[in-house]
Amino acid sequence: MNTFALLSTILLCTVWAPSVRACAVCFGDPTSPMAKGLNFGMLTLLVIVMFVLGGFGYFFLSLRRRSMLDH
Repeated sequence: MNTFALLSTILLCTVWAPSVRACAVCFGDPTSPMAKGLNFGMLTLLVIVMFVLGGFGYFFLSLRRRSMLDH
């Protein structure tokens, strides 16, 4: 079997496979429950990351304040 036949067979299998079709989020239905869940998940992760980064910032600012009081 030559390379062209192998690549064309793989391409045809991936194009016709039902699992390759886009889901509701990728396809663009913003009112679907899957899209709403994805948006809520992204917002949750963003809030968690901002909370952790804020904690680091507060920690370093408190270290700076303590070092200024000692000198």
